[in-house]
Amino acid sequence: MKALYTFLSLFLSLQLFATEIGGVINQYTKVVADGGCRNSVKVSNPELFGVGEEVIIIQMQGAVIDESNTAAFGTVTDLNNTGNFERAQILEIVEDTVYFYFDLVKSYDFTSKVQLVSLPVYSNIVDITSTLTCAPWNGETGGVLAFSSIGTTSFTDSIDVSGKGFRGGNQHENPGNACSWLLASPDYYYPNTSWEAASKGEGIALPITGKEFGKGPSANGGGGGNDHNSGGAGGANGGTGGKGAENDDPGLFTCIGFDPGIGGIALPYSSNVAFMGGGGGAGHGNNDLSSGGANGGGIVIFIGNDITGPNQVINAKGANAAMTGGGDGAGAGGAGGTVLLDVTNTSTFLKVNVNGGNGGDVDDESYNRCHGPGGGGAGGVVRSSNSLSSVELNLNGGNAGLILNSTAACNNTNGGALNGNTGLSQENLTFPKGETEIECLITSSANISSNHIKVFPNPTGSAFNIQFTEQIESLEIYNTSGQLVKSIINQTSFGEDLPAGVYCLKVISNQGYQSVRVIKQK
Repeated sequence: MKALYTFLSLFLSLQLFATEIGGVINQYTKVVADGGCRNSVKVSNPELFGVGEEVIIIQMQGAVIDESNTAAFGTVTDLNNTGNFERAQILEIVEDTVYFYFDLVKSYDFTSKVQLVSLPVYSNIVDITSTLTCAPWNGETGGVLAFSSIGTTSFTDSIDVSGKGFRGGNQHENPGNACSWLLASPDYYYPNTSWEAASKGEGIALPITGKEFGKGPSANGGGGGNDHNSGGAGGANGGTGGKGAENDDPGLFTCIGFDPGIGGIALPYSSNVAFMGGGGGAGHGNNDLSSGGANGGGIVIFIGNDITGPNQVINAKGANAAMTGGGDGAGAGGAGGTVLLDVTNTSTFLKVNVNGGNGGDVDDESYNRCHGPGGGGAGGVVRSSNSLSSVELNLNGGNAGLILNSTAACNNTNGGALNGNTGLSQENLTFPKGETEIECLITSSANISSNHIKVFPNPTGSAFNIQFTEQIESLEIYNTSGQLVKSIINQTSFGEDLPAGVYCLKVISNQGYQSVRVIKQK
């Protein structure tokens, strides 16, 4: 009783001084190109970010896959930097270019899907008072929740990015197509106008024009069901997605669908990478009764110290696919997402769920049919910088769908659809962050030519001298945390009293401003 009283007293005291958070706390922008230096990128929406702010840069898509019309279709042949991520801090923003304090340590393909995500850093106690989540992945941005807490994080409510990851294949009906008891549709891909197949789930590979439909997986995106009325396949992440079910209606001369979706392919986690859960493939339909694939789980990046509170749950689950409205093929479950924990003291009460979503059931409405249910989505990934022995993990794959309300022997079976495979957990996470000093001079659009100011000696162990050829309004000195250290007016030297470190000297004039990196030595 005393222990309970102590816990409650501590919990209540935390609430009095906590920063309350919930909903979507991150900002997102597409990275469109490098900024000309290893410490800079060009983005679509620079106005969403500020100097001194910490961010995550992460590549979401761009992997290269086998495109052949064989069983190898969808196999990843080159990650092409997909999954690379790191933490950085903004030194300056000039028009559409964001500059960081240090050079980036990872490589990125900026012609693919790379995004910048804000990383809120809370210096005091944080209380999650309503469900903390992320913006859903929209094909350009979203799908990532990231925050850092220097103090204690209290879970009054939970974290949930379930179904916020890669998107499931869309429902696509094919009215008027003739089913055949003799001819099959066996190809691994079809164009998105074809009646012979359904949409693949989304994964780390960009869609290939003319090959968007069909049973072959798209990396960790599950394959769509082929004609006639077969089920879609589950998305993948830490494990492989479950295949969809065939349509094997009883009797002679009935419609057949012996080429269901093939499960999404498990992704490699041998290095510091992070992937969203793959989307499930859609079921094949021709009567406007099929169901689409479900979305995969998003990514959680949680950097912190102690955890407390009554609802210590982090969900990054794959979504469940819907039941068909009466026959046709069903869509598949999405894969669980990824949770990255750089937490000093993980609580014995913490639960992390990255289980895959369930495949869709088929409702045959009392007919003698065996249309194909969807496969289950695979389990996701939990990675930690410390031991996970005290954390309750759910890495299970989702269940395959069932055939319901059929008068045939297949009733209440999965028709051959498979559950998603189990995901994985790892305790080898190291969080990438740049430490290499930048070499690029940062200037504004209304810049002062670099020969108008000279700072010397740089580096120095004493004072910096300043020479300039035009009127300077003021000088501002910022540390690597983006904090203003001091302002200087009408001085020709500075810094003798600064501690050793890297600083940004911002020179302000009536023509604009210019930032120069300076290093104070011991």
